[in-house]
Amino acid sequence: MRYVLIALLLLPVLAAAGVWRIEIVDPDNAGGYPSLVLDSSGYPHIAYTGYSSDIMYANWDGAAWQIETIDENLAHYYVSLALDDNDRPHISYISVFYDYDDDYYYVDLKYAHWNGSEWIIETVDFDLGWREGTSLALDSSGYPHISYTDCNLDALKYAYWDGNAWQIEVVDTTNNPPWSSSLELDSYDYPHISYWGGSLWYARWDGESWQIETVDPGTWVGGYTSLALNSSSNPCIAYYYASGWNLRYAYWNGVEWQIETVDSENQTGQFPSLALDSNDYPHISYLNYTFRDLRYARWDGYEWLISELDFAEDYEGEHSSLVVDSSDNPHISFGDWLNADLGYAWYDPNGFHLLDPENGEVVETTTPLLDWEDSPVPDHESYTLWWGEDPYFETYNEVTDIADSEYQIKDGIEDGDRIWWRVKSIDEGGGEYWAEEMDWRFTVDLVFHLLSPERGEVVDTTTPVLDWEDSPVPDHESYTLWWGTDPDFYDYNEVADIGESEYTITEGIQDGDRIYWRVKSIDDQSEEYWAVEMDWRFTVDTGGGVDIVDFAANAEDEGILVNWRIEGDSPSGLRVLRTIGDEEPIFLHTEPLNGDATKYLDRGVSSGVEYCYWLEVTEADGSVKRFGPTESVTVPEYIPELILYAAYPNPSRETINFVFSLPEDGRVELSVYDLSGRRVASLINSDLTAGRHEVSWSCADVESGVYLYRLETEAGSITQRLVVSR
Repeated sequence: MRYVLIALLLLPVLAAAGVWRIEIVDPDNAGGYPSLVLDSSGYPHIAYTGYSSDIMYANWDGAAWQIETIDENLAHYYVSLALDDNDRPHISYISVFYDYDDDYYYVDLKYAHWNGSEWIIETVDFDLGWREGTSLALDSSGYPHISYTDCNLDALKYAYWDGNAWQIEVVDTTNNPPWSSSLELDSYDYPHISYWGGSLWYARWDGESWQIETVDPGTWVGGYTSLALNSSSNPCIAYYYASGWNLRYAYWNGVEWQIETVDSENQTGQFPSLALDSNDYPHISYLNYTFRDLRYARWDGYEWLISELDFAEDYEGEHSSLVVDSSDNPHISFGDWLNADLGYAWYDPNGFHLLDPENGEVVETTTPLLDWEDSPVPDHESYTLWWGEDPYFETYNEVTDIADSEYQIKDGIEDGDRIWWRVKSIDEGGGEYWAEEMDWRFTVDLVFHLLSPERGEVVDTTTPVLDWEDSPVPDHESYTLWWGTDPDFYDYNEVADIGESEYTITEGIQDGDRIYWRVKSIDDQSEEYWAVEMDWRFTVDTGGGVDIVDFAANAEDEGILVNWRIEGDSPSGLRVLRTIGDEEPIFLHTEPLNGDATKYLDRGVSSGVEYCYWLEVTEADGSVKRFGPTESVTVPEYIPELILYAAYPNPSRETINFVFSLPEDGRVELSVYDLSGRRVASLINSDLTAGRHEVSWSCADVESGVYLYRLETEAGSITQRLVVSR
């Protein structure tokens, strides 16, 4: 069984028992334009471009990933993979060569396939100009068919191998230069192609000629299409609706095209990959450009269910590739340019979760009960538990043949230990299925809590009963109580050798006193274990006069709002005091507030500073009481950040706008480069102040193609892509 990295993700759109699993197929090699296919054994195969734009091929052989370089030394893009009946790979891709003598980019369509002993690479079509996409499918004879774009002719092209030679056809030259295309073959081996040509277009061969129709009209509709044919050979298309920045799905119902918006949150829907399950329900992976995360949507028969895939958070790639297996479970390959990794994720319906103690929890016992979900494995037999203090599990304790989905550790844990634990389900054939969580941990802290009077409570007796939880220390001997009116406990009363978990103070307290108290457990070796609460307090009020309740302070946009509620008699005046750290309270105003005031806004505060507040009350007879302090409160500190927003419009014909935000003053450079690294335009090279800035660039004289724009500052650098299209 292969070891997998586990994605910490609960995906609500699938069965709750399952989990997403992820592994890094090729670390530090980018994984651009991945194309994923499952073979007859359900094993994944992925074609992609490496960090140096080499054509790479990875396949899982049942024990490990096998990775090889197919074509190198040139820039390669837009990879498409298919497997024949013998599970042999076939790959189409675009190869780009810059001739410095001619100052010209040569863009060729290439095709590579494994013949059983070696890779055969051939050039299918030459000098295509720059344009997105190839899409490859194999017919019933195992012959390749490819859709692609010839930018020099502004044409959608279709190439296929007839057994003797490559045949190339022009499908469409009238509907703007096609940008991207997606190809599928029906049961007659007739091609169907979705493509962008200003609008979303669909072409199919009917045996005699190409039939072409508009699916979704409009400007910038249909970029990045993905086509699938359902069980009736009717087309279904996922595509990016650039005019509305959203993901759409269109399908032919036998009479007309039906169009739905799948996801419209922010700028979303780029680079969709579509697959249909056994019910002809669509599954789509795609990019949310605003948040730079990979998303997954599926139709459950009633509604679209959408999830952000947490294992690809801050995903800096663009393309992903999705397929569903024979059990309708999704598999996704994706390239993470941020971490330079090729990732592969799949949904495992046999996953389950650890429950309790929660990850990172502090437990107050050395004999904790570990709990997890029941295993969904159909032939589940038992559980095995690993636990110990080694987070890498090079050493651990193992408990096997656990019948129930819980286990209590009876010995071997001490106070202060941090314990890591894992659980796996074992089936009747010895197969292992690990719970999703592989780094679950808890810490043991033998503490206990004070109970009564509650923190901040007002009691009406000078002989209160103090109550606390029983000590969890195994060799507990007695308790010691500290109490007094000094919150810092420089001066206090001590009561030792208390046998029970409560104590009645019989003297020493007066009406109006605020009493602070602490309790510690003493074991038979005189070791001390304090209760958690070290600033517990209550106030004595035997009746009459003014009482202040619900006294609190909260950070607001304009400062800190102090508020309270008055019970009992009405005061003649109120004054608010403030403390910072261990400083003495200071009055915030000279004139007292009216006796019916219930709040005060302190505007003279700074972010990152901890404040506490007091309230001084003058009663009708002239006597003064002081209430407080409140819980400490801090105004959050604003932390500016470097942001490069998405250029707009993108793609663009004439003018592109760039917007960015600087966290600090400093030198700024904003430039546009082509894919060979040549600087096309320098937009900014000067000192700027912190804050938001915007600049426009006229691209009317620039050739169509893909470009990079880069913001360089003292706080860091950010690079993003843009497209110029005519």
